[in-house]
This record gives sequence, C-alpha cells and structure tokens, in this order.
Amino acid sequence: MSQNKRVEREPFEDLSGPGAPVKKESQQQYFARRSQEEEESRQVFLRQGIKGGLIYTGVTAALVAAGTYFSPRIRQTLSWNIRAFIVSSGFVAGFWIYGETSSRQVIHNRLYKEMDQFYNQPHQQQQQQQKK
Repeated sequence: MSQNKRVEREPFEDLSGPGAPVKKESQQQYFARRSQEEEESRQVFLRQGIKGGLIYTGVTAALVAAGTYFSPRIRQTLSWNIRAFIVSSGFVAGFWIYGETSSRQVIHNRLYKEMDQFYNQPHQQQQQQQKK
C-alpha cells in the first residue's frame, strides 16, 4: 500500500517571527508591500467602521427614543444633550467595534493565506522563486 497521501497541515505559525524563512525581497519591496497592506487594512477599517457606526447609532437612537417615550422618569432624567451624547457614543462604539473586527479579519486572512501557501503549496513557491 502506498503511504504517499498528501496531508494538509493547518498553518499555525506566523511567518514573520524569529523562526520565519528568509524572504528574498529588497527593503524597497518590503516597504512597498507593507504600505499596501496597511492601506488595505485602513480602508477596510474605515468602510466597515462607518457601517457599524451607523448601525449602532440607529440602535442607540431607537433605544433612547423608546425609553423616553415609554418612561416619564427617563424623559425627565435624560436631557437632550445627554441623549445626543448617548447616541454619538453609540456611533463611536460601532465604528470601533466593526472597524477593528474587520481589519483584524483582513490581517488574519492575509497571514493565513501566506502560511497556507508556505506549508501546503511549496511547489508553487519554488516555481515562483525559479522565475525570479
């Protein structure tokens, strides 16, 4: 029986750590790649952050409106500036939560793809190095 079955390994190490293989790229290529990655994650952070901010703003505005409509005590306790502060805090919270989560996911996916290519497709990596 043949034992030559390809085993898919789950990528588990960060390829930027101390035990990482040496990447053959110049300093300019490294900085260009890093700035492109940074810009990509920043754009995702802003795009998803605004979406999350609007969602949280709507939810907090609805909760404040429902609370002031149904409860006279809340209506008397919360002045308009406090209500506006609560709603704007909802925007900030949603912006940060959605933006950070999506940015982290982009970085995680990029690292996963690099590690998967390194561990599970070494033949493609060798072909790319031979072309250079």
